[in-house]
Amino acid sequence: MKDANLRSFLWSNANLLDAIRRWRLRTGPNWMGLCSAQFRRAVLVLTGVACWLLCAGCSTRPPSSESDLFSEISYSAFEEGEIWFRNSGIQIRFDSEMYCRIFLRRDGKLLSMNDIPPDESRAKPPFYLSIGNVEVLNFRVDYRNVGTVDFRTQLGFGKRLHLRGYAKTAGGAILEKRVAVELYQDHPTIAVVSVSYRNVDKDRTAVVSTATNSFFRLDAKRLDSAVRSFQFRLFQEFDGGRPQSIEIRQPNFKSRYSSPSGVEFHPALDLWTPVMGMLFADISEHCPVQSVALEVSSDERLEVWMESDCVGVLQPNQTSPVIRSLWMVHPGEHDVAWKEFTSLSAILNSGLHSVNHGTLLSDIQQVTDEAAALTLSQLSFGH
Repeated sequence: MKDANLRSFLWSNANLLDAIRRWRLRTGPNWMGLCSAQFRRAVLVLTGVACWLLCAGCSTRPPSSESDLFSEISYSAFEEGEIWFRNSGIQIRFDSEMYCRIFLRRDGKLLSMNDIPPDESRAKPPFYLSIGNVEVLNFRVDYRNVGTVDFRTQLGFGKRLHLRGYAKTAGGAILEKRVAVELYQDHPTIAVVSVSYRNVDKDRTAVVSTATNSFFRLDAKRLDSAVRSFQFRLFQEFDGGRPQSIEIRQPNFKSRYSSPSGVEFHPALDLWTPVMGMLFADISEHCPVQSVALEVSSDERLEVWMESDCVGVLQPNQTSPVIRSLWMVHPGEHDVAWKEFTSLSAILNSGLHSVNHGTLLSDIQQVTDEAAALTLSQLSFGH
């Protein structure tokens, strides 16, 4: 129908367009200056309408390839700067040390409820390690190994962003963090995030006491200036246990749930306001969570994180198990989002998911030993 409208439009205005062309040839390069303001506006409007109809007609064509099916998913990176990974619902922004903000695109606006403070003593990335009492936070991104690939799993078509960053421990060992973020065409509000660590040092061992994942500082004031920063509603469920719904009202709120010894633990929780919510869930296969914590900080932000001890001792050139998380953003209350998460969990837990999680990160980031050595030699570690 739109193609027919376009042909009709061009045919009915063919004489006008031809007259404009002949008159332009007669008047030379200054033809626009000789026109009246009304005539110039008419020409511009006519041209704009023709372009709009042409674009509208093109939009009715079927996709020419699988890539067209998820063209809404996009990626951009700036050297030593921001890295954006966008879907029509969720958008994620990383900085040069793998700190990130998560956004919900709603009604043409970007909404966010997670906070990265300028105070370095409070800021933490979503994934980091603790060695003894020292947190290893700042992994510098190697921008030459940032990129995306198209893929398909049981969740559908999507794009996968892969990042790689390096940090030096207090003991001098150099660690590599590999992050893969999956966005899906059919599920525009979720991200599946996989993280692993590798000791790239030739001599030193790293003894990791805790791996933290899905650490976020949440600030309700970003969505509604009339409330206090910690005022969220919480809905949580632990491995099919009894769901809990809590309204966080007090600045001294603190909660920690630990897994019983020997029991595999995959927590999921949703925090929301009437404007926006975020859901976090552990979906690891080989790195179960030991505890999940929520706590209001001294500056009244609500901090949430999960901890695991699955990394342990990393010998030279040894890689940790993969830690996998699911993040979801949604407008308003949790009901619809939780139903979608429950459906996705059934697929992820069915064993039909076609990605081999144990080799995912190494498969999509293959480089030679020489290239890796060059990357390390060009990085300096100030932390």
